[in-house]
Amino acid sequence: MTTGMKLTSAWPGTLQMCLAALLGSAFMSHSADIKHPPQSRPALRHPVSLALRPDANRAFTANERSGTVSMVDLRSRSVVDEFPSGAGTSHVTLLPDGHHLLATSTAAHELVLLASSDTRVWKVAGLKVASHPVSVCVSPDGGRCFVASLWSRRLSVVDLNLNSEPPSLRLEKVIDLPFAPRLTVFLKRERKLLLMDSFGGNMAVVNPERGELERAIQLPAHNIRGLALTPDGRSLWLAHQILRPSATTLREDIHWGILMANVVRVLRIDALLDPAADPLLGSDLFFLGQPGRGAGDPAGLALMPDGTVMVALAGVDEIAWKSPGQVRFNRLRVGNRPTTITADPRSGHSLVVNSFSDSITVVDTLGGTVDAEIPLGPRPEPGPIDLGERLFHDARLSHDGWMSCHSCHTDGHSNHLLADTLGDGSYGAPKRVLSLLGIDGTEPFGWTGVVATLEEQIRKSIATTMRGLPPSDEQVHALTAYVKSLRPPPALAEARDAIGEPVARGRLVFEQLRCNRCHPPPRFTMPKTYAVGLSDEAGNSAFNPPSLIGVSQRDAFFHDGRSTNLREAIDHFVRESGASLDNQAGLDLLAFLEALGISQPD
Repeated sequence: MTTGMKLTSAWPGTLQMCLAALLGSAFMSHSADIKHPPQSRPALRHPVSLALRPDANRAFTANERSGTVSMVDLRSRSVVDEFPSGAGTSHVTLLPDGHHLLATSTAAHELVLLASSDTRVWKVAGLKVASHPVSVCVSPDGGRCFVASLWSRRLSVVDLNLNSEPPSLRLEKVIDLPFAPRLTVFLKRERKLLLMDSFGGNMAVVNPERGELERAIQLPAHNIRGLALTPDGRSLWLAHQILRPSATTLREDIHWGILMANVVRVLRIDALLDPAADPLLGSDLFFLGQPGRGAGDPAGLALMPDGTVMVALAGVDEIAWKSPGQVRFNRLRVGNRPTTITADPRSGHSLVVNSFSDSITVVDTLGGTVDAEIPLGPRPEPGPIDLGERLFHDARLSHDGWMSCHSCHTDGHSNHLLADTLGDGSYGAPKRVLSLLGIDGTEPFGWTGVVATLEEQIRKSIATTMRGLPPSDEQVHALTAYVKSLRPPPALAEARDAIGEPVARGRLVFEQLRCNRCHPPPRFTMPKTYAVGLSDEAGNSAFNPPSLIGVSQRDAFFHDGRSTNLREAIDHFVRESGASLDNQAGLDLLAFLEALGISQPD
């Protein structure tokens, strides 16, 4: 392994860059045959990440829907190249040399090393990493990178060698995590990593040198989508939401931001790293939104050198910013679903990535005005599923714009928290938020199984949970189409390629315990309700069994989330049924359940 390398000493790579700048990349054998898609091709790109060159002349976006990386000339404010980087391109970041980039391809399970000139982007190397990678961060010396993988719940540590010709990637180790990660930050002084939960409020402190999880932290948070470390490395800023199970979905609780709060939180690094310390010790909390003007779904976050914090409000198509000492956030309208902000302190501008507008908004940070909007290319007319996706993430469907469907069902999944809605017909018995992934064909809906169709459930959720205006038939049709398109998550065992003999034995245990009475294949659910030895605060004791497809990707179980891991849930069921289960049979049953996903175990 090579560490502490001087990237500027990699003369072959430097020569390559010089030749590329003069002649373009087509002269090189590894890029001569690449056919870049024309930027005039209509496509839905859905940019989700942005990297800015140090000279601030070029920006690169990771386009999740089209599986491409776009290079944008910020002087001419136009796209100069678009490169096919892999299906589900989820993140892009620059290496310290300012010319090489790393991108993650979620569908291809690949980390891709790219190179760029002023006019072209091309692929240099690729490496299979833990499945479903969603983000990558690079060590300050450029010698290593760390790839967070969603459904496999893993962190891949990769060595970067730009001194070889061509440059290469090497997988050093893979670290298992207790939750599905997304955002990652490297602590330079401590040489440790902080990883954030993609859905709930989990955080992990990882020592990549030893390959160890040093601390698991539970924050009162979910939907953590903004992350920034202060320049001195002593504080971490987070943009996230807070769902309060003690509040209800009455209009008043929504209006005052009591049910769903949208916030920016500042945490002390020393409190996060000390296993004996309260992670909230010395923390600060800033609230976004106010009665009459909510701030649904805070997303990307950026810090300016003067201490100004900028936050993308993805659910209401705005950004918000606040200088030190300022009480309230200023707000500005940008494109559709702003998800990422990158600040350029040299020019005083910020770049906002608008995922559903397929564009970059250039904001004059000091003046608080929009300078320009740069389209990434022409777009086709959206279909019903595309329109439904936009509505699903639109907080303006709710009263005052405090929350969207995505706020509780993050990316269609679940935040694993409790919410006191009218799903069971009353208040006072908060229920666990169910995942919507793979919900098509699992009627009826709700914990008590009283809603017959998905269309009815959508109307009910907007009316009694979000307290929004009645949706049109077209909106309900689009939302239904989108939710029905959501596939189940891959099983944890499948994502980790760990399906073996215990799965077959576990199926027999599943049948011997008669679990298939309530969870018969292929959907592993039933339309009826069953008493499972539990009751809620309202006296309900019969519940509709949720599908077990993708059950390994849940972090809470039963209607009240009383079990926080799958083995604990199994043990509870065994006790209630009066059955007995030895340790090996329990492990086999766990293996079978962890294999229930998109591809069912044989």
